Amino acid sequence: APALAAPLAEIQMAALDSLAVVVERRAVQLPELAFIVPRRDSFFSAVTRDPVPDARRRAFTFHFRPGLDDAARRRRASEVLGVPAEQFVATFTRHVELPAPRQGHAAIVARIDAALAGLPLALCGNYFAGLAIEDCVRRAASEWRRLAGAA
Repeated sequence: APALAAPLAEIQMAALDSLAVVVERRAVQLPELAFIVPRRDSFFSAVTRDPVPDARRRAFTFHFRPGLDDAARRRRASEVLGVPAEQFVATFTRHVELPAPRQGHAAIVARIDAALAGLPLALCGNYFAGLAIEDCVRRAASEWRRLAGAA
């Protein structure tokens, strides 16, 4: 489907080095929250699993700009959480590249949707109208309605 592949290829990507940190609940003084988005920092954002509470532990995933070494990422997570890195119960790292909507993104999505019209294919993700999981759910529902209407 070249008419679909072309606009998909125009969506810019952003590289992230993610660090997930698990800590004992009592070690973190921050109030429960869903995410942290700093104005200017070495990380783009941090998401938590606080919306799904755990009586013993809290978890945070920091999405760092590429180029920081592991020690610097752990040090910054420690500073933000107010918890010494030695108290991290577990850590996980991952390098990912994710869609990064920029100016003109709505026009790209319109071309993707036009190319999908009539195809027996659903294209879902959280990068069509935002970046949250809710955006992925909305996209999945709209794609279901489109395909169900075509049947």
